[in-house]
Amino acid sequence: MALSQNELDQISKLIANRLRNMFARGEVKKITKGKTTKAKVEFLSGEIFDGIEMPQQFGHQSHPPVGSEVIALFLGGNRDHGSIIATFNKSHTQQEELEEGETAMFDRSGSKVVIKADGSISITPSGGTVQINGNLVVTQDISDQKGSMQEIRDIYNSHTHDGGSAPDNEMT
Repeated sequence: MALSQNELDQISKLIANRLRNMFARGEVKKITKGKTTKAKVEFLSGEIFDGIEMPQQFGHQSHPPVGSEVIALFLGGNRDHGSIIATFNKSHTQQEELEEGETAMFDRSGSKVVIKADGSISITPSGGTVQINGNLVVTQDISDQKGSMQEIRDIYNSHTHDGGSAPDNEMT
């Protein structure tokens, strides 16, 4: 049994509508944290969804500021259940000119971590402090604007007290 032209037109419209409804771009109005992060989003078409899931990549978590833009995916074009697949904020995007193969993380205050193409890692806190909760073990040298830890050890180990003896315990 062949379909009529009218039936083909209806099926074509249904498929086109589903395809159109698969993706949407919108703006974050509110973020709700819980077991899963959810957002209230107003899409460009004027639709407002409250509680749309915002899956996070394993090992990463973000809380985009209100006003951030999102791209959402609605599987099969079904607007009953969507997921945010990308977030971006034009005022806080691309702070770093990255070379091919580099990755950066940053927040809206300007703090950033850049994993460089040469394998080095650059950490720049906007507040001037990097806090480490736990031990710091370094297998190479540590330096600041005054010199290296080894240079500090060498000065300590060679110093004397009023021309007398050197320290009892050398720093190694």
